[in-house]
Amino acid sequence: MSRLLALSFLIAIGGCQCRGTGLTRLQDAVRAPASVDCGTIFLGSSGQVTIDFDDVGQTVVAPVSWALTPSAFTLPTAPTQLTPGTTTLTVTCTPTALGSTTGTLTLVASSTDHLTVALTMTAVPPPTCTPSDACHASRWNPQAMACVETPLPDSTPCPSGDRCLVAPTCQSGRCVGPALDCDDADACTVDVCQPSTGCAHVARTCPGDGLCQVGSCDRTLGCVQSAAPDGQPCGPTRGCTGADVCVTGQCVNRPPPDGFVCREASPCTVEGRCANQVCTTASTLTLSPTWQFQLPEADGGPAEAWSDLLVSSDGGVGVSSYFQSLPTLDVNRTPVPLISQARRCIRWREGLVCADFPSTVVAGVSFVDASGTIGWTYGDARTDLPMFSGPSVDVFLARLVALSEDQLAAVFESRTNNPDGSDPRCRHFGVVTLDPQGHRLAVAMINHPIFDTCNHPHSYGVAADTTGHLYFAFTPSQTDNPATAMDGTVLMRFSQALALEWVTVEPGLVGGELAVADGIVFHERASRVWSSATGLPLGDLPVPFGFGVVARDVILPAPAEGATQAVGVDPTTLALKWSQPLPGAAGGPISLATMQTSFGPRTVMLAFTGDGGARTVSGTDVANGASLFTCPIDLPERPVQSALTPGQLAVMSGPRPTVDGFPVCDQCDPRWARTRTVVRTWSTPQLTPAVAPWPGAWGGIGHDHAEDPVP
Repeated sequence: MSRLLALSFLIAIGGCQCRGTGLTRLQDAVRAPASVDCGTIFLGSSGQVTIDFDDVGQTVVAPVSWALTPSAFTLPTAPTQLTPGTTTLTVTCTPTALGSTTGTLTLVASSTDHLTVALTMTAVPPPTCTPSDACHASRWNPQAMACVETPLPDSTPCPSGDRCLVAPTCQSGRCVGPALDCDDADACTVDVCQPSTGCAHVARTCPGDGLCQVGSCDRTLGCVQSAAPDGQPCGPTRGCTGADVCVTGQCVNRPPPDGFVCREASPCTVEGRCANQVCTTASTLTLSPTWQFQLPEADGGPAEAWSDLLVSSDGGVGVSSYFQSLPTLDVNRTPVPLISQARRCIRWREGLVCADFPSTVVAGVSFVDASGTIGWTYGDARTDLPMFSGPSVDVFLARLVALSEDQLAAVFESRTNNPDGSDPRCRHFGVVTLDPQGHRLAVAMINHPIFDTCNHPHSYGVAADTTGHLYFAFTPSQTDNPATAMDGTVLMRFSQALALEWVTVEPGLVGGELAVADGIVFHERASRVWSSATGLPLGDLPVPFGFGVVARDVILPAPAEGATQAVGVDPTTLALKWSQPLPGAAGGPISLATMQTSFGPRTVMLAFTGDGGARTVSGTDVANGASLFTCPIDLPERPVQSALTPGQLAVMSGPRPTVDGFPVCDQCDPRWARTRTVVRTWSTPQLTPAVAPWPGAWGGIGHDHAEDPVP
């Protein structure tokens, strides 16, 4: 029988390849690899490898059988003959122990004719599954080849790391519990709690009425008011024939005595005093830049398109770009380039946090110090947000916002491309909170029917309040790049633990930025305001908020382009508190500053008016609308963002309406994308950044879009 089989092989290969036995060897008629490797396989899982057997003869080789050892290797199906050409076998590799396993697959034609392929595989432990939070268990699923989470039973104690919860337990997959009581029985402190540090007690600041009542604090009663010193200016009139001054706690108009300060020292004037009913003062100077920089592209080409101005408390100035070149940091007036492009950066903890940075990390978030050195990078969004883990899903950063000095929120956006690679304009969002070392604290998907329609819904607004609540405004857009928002905005609030707390739908509201201050949610394009606690409307401002600011006792909507009046709004009644003519037509951002005056520090609203060579920057007392100064300023282009550091005003400016054929992107997120900008600074020794719930520091000291923790 053996000799007959050998004869069939001889015919198959068309000639005699004789050995010492005179037989045709099987390995001369069939070609196969000497060895194959199943590779590395998780213990408890299986892998597969294919092996090609090439019959180089012209006839069928039969019968044949197969021998496979050890049992960790299996062959589900195997032919009993070989036909001319290639026969492919699939071997399943299932390791039973860690380490390397070897075996053989043998093609048998007879007891003496066979062909052997060596098999190897290496077993490694399955990945360690880390749950996303303290109320979930995570285990490796060998069928899904992924970590699968399940919620822990309700009432399971959960060491959440949140020092503001007392004996927390798991409920429906979330770690909840009674809030820690931080009350120190002192009416002159504001009692707050931060999850990573616990209770803190901040000295309460007690404001006056902005006129003739001075605030102070009693440890039992809390804030009280008493009469201001007689003669203190209190209203908009400060002439030498009549001035608004305090008398026995009331604001009245009286003829002032000689020596009365009729004009405060400002960035462009010296102090003026009354003499014989005339205000004597020096002439007004034009403010000239102390430093100017037209930001270049990374390759040294023409000025780049920038969107956000960033300043730090030590006087450093920088910018951030969006879909453009790399951001720069200013260290001693020397621009420091980052190692790769970043989508957008914000100030946080005396450094920057940059989105989609570095470029080697998918949807990375990195902390960068003033020298451009990366301190840490978070790049686990695909793992922590399972909906973003698919192979056809693109993930990138949507927004960054500082919830506090020890907690950062990173908002991720995803799109699942069509099979042909095109963008279906569907979007989904998830959020991850991080600690100061970039470690994950909590994760959540943001779910709402607005994301079920493929019209590129976008996070046009994001903000945080002093207690770490996170607010969103999602709106659809007209194009793949959300340059033009549509109407139909969804407002949401999440807790610091990322639990959804309320949702409000505003059908006619166009997409725009958010701000939160003193329990009120403001929207860039709305007059309506909402309760931060409930999401219910509180009423309407006299004018849209715009890129407004909020002082302690007054809301200051941004004057619309070309407006000639500034207004202050009472935050309790939402009624007009004061209206003051501007020294020209408004044309730029507003911000808050603290100004040192002859009767103490005052909070002033800085506003730009005019255009070209007739541009001015003015300071208005926010308590009563009094004009404190108007300074001509050497600023050829329209200001698009401004920010203060102590004794210094920084402005990012750019021409309108188009630059190199690109329109100024008033409707974009960010607002000034594609603006060809110049950054300048001016010396303003009388001005420092204001301490206010919402100073409008969209890129300034502190962090974007977050309420300042003002007591």
